[in-house]
Order: sequence, then C-alpha cells, then structure tokens
Amino acid sequence: SLPGLRHAQCGQRYLVCHRGKRVTATARDRSASNQSGLQHFEGSLGLLTAIGADPAQRETIVSIYALHERDRIATDPHCVGD
Repeated sequence: SLPGLRHAQCGQRYLVCHRGKRVTATARDRSASNQSGLQHFEGSLGLLTAIGADPAQRETIVSIYALHERDRIATDPHCVGD
C-alpha cells in the first residue's frame, strides 16, 4: 500500500529495495496513516520475506521507486548494497 495512491495507480509495479535486495511489487491500496508524520507504506508478509526483512519488526526502512527511475535506483545504497 502506498500513501496517497490514486485509483489509476493501482496495479502499477514498483521496485522495493532493502539492504541490497531488490523486489518488484504491485501497488494495491492506499496506506492508512500511522500518525508518525512520516510517509507510511504497508507491505505484505511475502514482500517482507522476499527483501529479507524481519516481519516481527514494527517498521522496516526501504526505498521504493517507479521502475523507470534507473538513475536514482543506481545510486541508492538500499538498492545497490554495501
């Protein structure tokens, strides 16, 4: 789920990066606010497992990009690893 997702964006694919692992995911719904003041994204258990995140953690820091954002992806430490 993505914050502020518009109906037309449902079904679009995004790249999700975490500690050098990259996974494509499909946007399905708009995220609920978590009252933190930060952008809040929600991911499935399958997505968390695929990126190597601990599903028991309350929050996981990831980078999310539209697939065409190759220049930004190439310079993001979450996407390219250590």
